Amino acid sequence: MSLYITGVVKKPPVSKKHRKRHIAQKSGFTIIELLIVIGIISILAGAAVFGYRKYVRQSYTSEVYGMIAAIKSSEENYKAETGRFLSTGSSENDFYPSLYSAGTEPAKKKFDASTKPEWQALGVSSPSKYLYCGYVAIGGEANDFTGGGARGISLFGGEVPKVSWYYIRATCDLDGKSGQNSYYETTFDRQTVYIENEGN
Repeated sequence: MSLYITGVVKKPPVSKKHRKRHIAQKSGFTIIELLIVIGIISILAGAAVFGYRKYVRQSYTSEVYGMIAAIKSSEENYKAETGRFLSTGSSENDFYPSLYSAGTEPAKKKFDASTKPEWQALGVSSPSKYLYCGYVAIGGEANDFTGGGARGISLFGGEVPKVSWYYIRATCDLDGKSGQNSYYETTFDRQTVYIENEGN
């Protein structure tokens, strides 16, 4: 025989004072819980800042690859018309547009080919009217490295090219700090871009 009891079980009456203390103890967070939440938020914020900086730097470097492709195309067109490659600067460090002083970069600088005769003659179509990085192209005749620099001869494996040649250099100050800049370099006969100090 089974016995079932039905009905409501009543709790003993609780005084108002005891009830308030019981509610106060259950509401709110302990200091440990707050510290854990703050720690998690700090980690997430740090990851978000790192991701954002990486995204911004990638946008700067995408400019470099677009501009290098534009310069290569313009150099090939110039050679088809004139029979030679053109230098856009007096040396391999004559970047245009020039970088600003340390602490003010990265900043957009106007690229106006009409102010630079060599750039105008080359007819480079910049991917943007404003650029973060500076660029230079150095070109020359076969078996003659006049106008080329130390970085250029290094890019050609220490030997003067036996055909008409050019190389392109780009520099960017991506972190805004003084010291080392990022450099991107390539030659007329290569599809790869050499990168030095990327992200600086």
